[in-house]
Amino acid sequence: MNRIQDNFQKIKKLIDKTAKSYHKDPRNINLLAVSKSCSVQKISAIYNCNQNHFGESYIQEAIKKIIWFQNNQPNKKIFWHMIGSIQSNKIMLVSKYFDWCHTIDSIKIAKKLNKYRESMQNPLQVLIQINIHQERNKHGAHPKEIKKISDFINDNCRYLKLRGIMAIPLKTNDLIKQREAFRDLYKIFVNLKHSYSNIDILSIGMTNDMISAIAEGSTLLRIGNGIFNLKKQQI
Repeated sequence: MNRIQDNFQKIKKLIDKTAKSYHKDPRNINLLAVSKSCSVQKISAIYNCNQNHFGESYIQEAIKKIIWFQNNQPNKKIFWHMIGSIQSNKIMLVSKYFDWCHTIDSIKIAKKLNKYRESMQNPLQVLIQINIHQERNKHGAHPKEIKKISDFINDNCRYLKLRGIMAIPLKTNDLIKQREAFRDLYKIFVNLKHSYSNIDILSIGMTNDMISAIAEGSTLLRIGNGIFNLKKQQI
């Protein structure tokens, strides 16, 4: 077992231990391996640990990896998640190459993703990104806009399937503040679940705040640094 595989197993054990300590079912907490800037060799190594959901932030880099696996290891069924902000001129590529998109923050983006997904066999699984602290340097919808966006997706976007919400709260090492932000997001998630039967994903928690996220009900952790050494590498 190489180092990143060892890291992966440690993360899995930490998730299990933390979930049980907060009386959560570990089976309800999924792991997304954030593989931006990582080589296909590292992705393959983690895939061999029974991990097949990977998150990417940079469109062109991700497409190279997706095509590489399609051409060189077609038997590996990988689910690719777009977790970075989407530029308007890249929406068609997200619709074409990805299985998931975590970063819908407007009706405009939802409408375009739906339009370009029409030619694909399966609907695009999507999350609405929330800017919970209204930070100017972050993307995401205002919490008050969630109902409007979710209603539009469910009523008008037959090629998108809304699964939940994603957020990156204000960075802090204060565990109390971490949990407060995640608790607010959990309330939004529960309200959305009451409106739509297919809502099951609360994508909160990364390497540095995963324990707080688990404590407050995360169902999908996005872990990059805890698994990979996120330095630029050649594919």
